[in-house]
Parts: sequence; structure tokens; C-alpha cells
Amino acid sequence: MPEENTQITERELDLCGYFVIITSDKMTVKEALHIYKSRDMSEKVFRGDKTYLGDKSLRVHSTESTYSKIFIEFVA
Repeated sequence: MPEENTQITERELDLCGYFVIITSDKMTVKEALHIYKSRDMSEKVFRGDKTYLGDKSLRVHSTESTYSKIFIEFVA
């Protein structure tokens, strides 16, 4: 059976870091982490979209305009 390379494991753990999720809703750690990762993924998609389309801000005045602009950018 192969042995664990503790040097590599320690190096990787040093790079992991820590973070805290604080919520006022009651949920399990697994649920909170799932929501956090889903939100992070959505934000990365929108950031990539804005970068690709050269959009720095939505520059709209209503919720309906926001939805319309995002839809058009998504379709494009």
C-alpha cells in the first residue's frame, strides 16, 4: 500500500486558507456551503459575460430593464 507524502499534503494545506459563512437562516453546513458555491459560480458567469461584452455596469433604471438587458446579453 502506498504511503502518504506528508510534505505535499502539508504544502497543499498551507495554501487552503480559511473562510467563514455567517447567515441568519437556520441551515446545515452542507446547505450553506452549497448556496455559497452556487452564488460564487453565478457571479463568475456574470463577470465573464460583462468582460466579454465590455459592459462595466448595467446602466438601467428599473428592474424590468435590468432583466431585459441581461436576457439580451445572454442570448447574444
